[in-house]
Amino acid sequence: MSITLTVETIDELFRHIETRAIVDQSFQRESVWGLAQKRNWIDSVLNGRAITPLVFADIESAIKASAQKGDACGEAQLQTQYDNGERYSVLDGQNRMATIKEFMNDGFTISGTFADADRKEMSCNNVFFSDLSTRLKDKFLGVSLGTTYLFRRGYEEMAEIFLNLQEGEPPTSQEKRHAINSPFKFYISGIREKFRSMFERIETVKKKLNRKKDEEVLSKAIMTLIPSRREKSCGQSDLDKFYSLGKGRLDCKSVPEYEPKELKRAVAILELVSSSIIHNKVHSTQVAERQFWALVIACEYLYDNNLDIEDGKWDDFYHLVHSLDRRLCNSSKEEQAKDAKEAETLGEKDPPDNQYYWWRASAPHLHQPRLSRKKTLIDSFENALPQTFVLTSDKEVYSLYEEHRSALFSNQA
Repeated sequence: MSITLTVETIDELFRHIETRAIVDQSFQRESVWGLAQKRNWIDSVLNGRAITPLVFADIESAIKASAQKGDACGEAQLQTQYDNGERYSVLDGQNRMATIKEFMNDGFTISGTFADADRKEMSCNNVFFSDLSTRLKDKFLGVSLGTTYLFRRGYEEMAEIFLNLQEGEPPTSQEKRHAINSPFKFYISGIREKFRSMFERIETVKKKLNRKKDEEVLSKAIMTLIPSRREKSCGQSDLDKFYSLGKGRLDCKSVPEYEPKELKRAVAILELVSSSIIHNKVHSTQVAERQFWALVIACEYLYDNNLDIEDGKWDDFYHLVHSLDRRLCNSSKEEQAKDAKEAETLGEKDPPDNQYYWWRASAPHLHQPRLSRKKTLIDSFENALPQTFVLTSDKEVYSLYEEHRSALFSNQA
């Protein structure tokens, strides 16, 4: 293995490297810098304080290293990148490169006093790159940045190096998980965009989209929808183990727990959840995560019973599930208050929270509370489900369904 240290000007870097370097989203985290951080970085560049080197891995030699280590999955990923014309993978410097590119494309302004290429001080007040003086532009493009090139590092080692380089701003659990060389990781990354509109409306997820919170919740939901995992939890350590099941494997077919048919079923159910959330008029941008999990339960019931929601009625469906879940939460709190008062009268300990629906609804990562909540919610759902917006995929059965709803449900159970 070898390392090459070089110094390149911004102009050289973007002419010779930027067009051939890839930010590998299969283990990288997303660009997370805000406007203030971007402006501070440009200020550092212009004032000669940009001393942290950019780190690149050579893809061609990485392919050979992965092949020698028997990492078929990593080798295939790198080969695809190489075939697409990529020659280097960015291991450290994604935010810095993106910020420079955005600034040069007039994505934001800068303010301050800077010395130009002739060492003449220039004052800027909210000035775009295109509006800088010629000699200040020359100064910027001529700034030298340190670069480090790594050769003959396999795909897994590249991911490990990436994590090691993030110590200044530690990656989240999901960002670490995203660096695991597993086909499930690639699967989740591949379907992520399908559900972006949904997650942008779930309050706790939207705030952390750029830290892959959506991929974490998506992974948890899929795990709970795989039949063989229904009675297993999906906490952080469970997610780690599930991702690691496929470490180094080429595709999902080679891992029994990633059965493509079951993954397809899970995604189909989550598409129903997405339709409900996107089309609801109750909560336009602040859907609670608890509501998401209630909809996962209800939509799995729809899917498994061959039921669908009539076009234009997804808002009604969302409102029904939301109302039922809220009612169950409130009634369980009232029940707990009553039980606590009775316990106090008898001189006994207060009943534990985990006996009640409201607490179970707050712990979807634990299988026992999740399954208990599921049973309670489905019992309530079946009794309240109106005929007005539910369809079956069979038109002949639908006519029977309208006429004999309860009998149909019992036949399909």
